Amino acid sequence: MNEKEKFEVLYREYQRLNTRLDQLSDASLADFRLLSFMGPIFLGIIGVLVKVDVFGFFKGLQLASPVQLFFLVFLGLWATVAIIAFRDYLKLSLINYHVRLIWDFEKRLRQLSGENTVFRNVDTWVAEYVSNHRSIYISFVFITVIPILIIPIWILLLFTGGWLYAFLFFLIALLTIMMHLWVGAKNLKTTLAVLKN
Repeated sequence: MNEKEKFEVLYREYQRLNTRLDQLSDASLADFRLLSFMGPIFLGIIGVLVKVDVFGFFKGLQLASPVQLFFLVFLGLWATVAIIAFRDYLKLSLINYHVRLIWDFEKRLRQLSGENTVFRNVDTWVAEYVSNHRSIYISFVFITVIPILIIPIWILLLFTGGWLYAFLFFLIALLTIMMHLWVGAKNLKTTLAVLKN
């Protein structure tokens, strides 16, 4: 296989990987719709099940206290958000895998073409991520997490004896936030370490 044929084969694979990366990126942004539908549906289901109790699930639990009901609803909402967040990290790991593959293809395509200024998408992405995307992402996480964390704790504290439920909710939320940050930092560290070599 001559140099031109090698270049064409590599370039076709490079295009395929870029297309797949675009699809993964678009799919990860579609989770906003999933979150906006799952939360109200979940809250409605819990409300109907507890109020109507068609199946008799809650007879033994004696959920007489509104604070207990609010705690279950907030815990369910938090679980929904946490599941979607970890699902996003799974998608992000696939995106980062494709970025690493594309980066390798870009290096080989630059070598074959003899041009050092072309095929720099990943280099540009890393610079953009470090300078802008990270701060936007962190801001988005805080804008999303703070209300979902603070409002339930505040509402639970309004009830007599609600401090125990508020504290329990805070501990569960703190644990999931720490896991979320650990997974995200590990994923990013792995990707950036590969791209720096």
